[in-house]
Amino acid sequence: MQRVFIAGAPRTGSMWTYNVTRALLEKEGFDLIPREIPTSELDLIEEAFAKAIGPGRIYCIKTHKLLKCDLNDTKIITNYRDVRDSMLSFMKFMRLEKTDNFFDTAMKIIKGQMTTTDYYFTHFTTNLRIRYDDIVSEPMGVIKLINKYLGLKVGQRQMLVIEERFSKKNVKKLLSNLDKVAVSKQGEIKDDKSSVHYDTVRNRDGTYRIFDKKTAFQTYHITEQGSRNWKDYFSSEQQDEINNAVSDWLVKYGFTI
Repeated sequence: MQRVFIAGAPRTGSMWTYNVTRALLEKEGFDLIPREIPTSELDLIEEAFAKAIGPGRIYCIKTHKLLKCDLNDTKIITNYRDVRDSMLSFMKFMRLEKTDNFFDTAMKIIKGQMTTTDYYFTHFTTNLRIRYDDIVSEPMGVIKLINKYLGLKVGQRQMLVIEERFSKKNVKKLLSNLDKVAVSKQGEIKDDKSSVHYDTVRNRDGTYRIFDKKTAFQTYHITEQGSRNWKDYFSSEQQDEINNAVSDWLVKYGFTI
């Protein structure tokens, strides 16, 4: 195993899965690539397939891109979620709530998320599938699944440490630290000491969010909306159009319409 990808649609709990996977691999003694996470993974993906690495080292990369299918020595973990909820979460995260053509944008996001999920579930039949609801309700069960899927032998006590480290409470603490980082209008971090640990990513509305290089968690990563809150944003006619577009997909993956 030279590569592990957390690959699938955005806003499905993949960042939690990515950090838990990295923590499990570290507990097993692997030297992770990258040690410091870049804001874009594209060059890293190219490097992962072009470069041979020695024993004890492993690429662990999160992506929403569509990877090629003929992957040797590679494990794929794919998160999935009710696309109506992940759509709204994405729009909040990217600061798209008050943009023009809100409904049209929402429909494009939903279609993209369904396409990405279908791609990974169709072309990577041996991947590990993680449902977002299970992360929320039973995180330890998901951690154990990842541990087993990767063929690791991380013990219960160490997994409990990982569960606590990436609990919602502790992730919120991490995110609160991001709010303290000062950024210029040009998106540059003002404090040199902070720039060692953080970077910035431009939002769709022209503002910037802070990117933690150690975990890749970013400002607004927890958007706080619950299941089915998407209904609050759309008229009854728009809700019907959304449900007509996603009903078959939801049934296929065991969600309630």
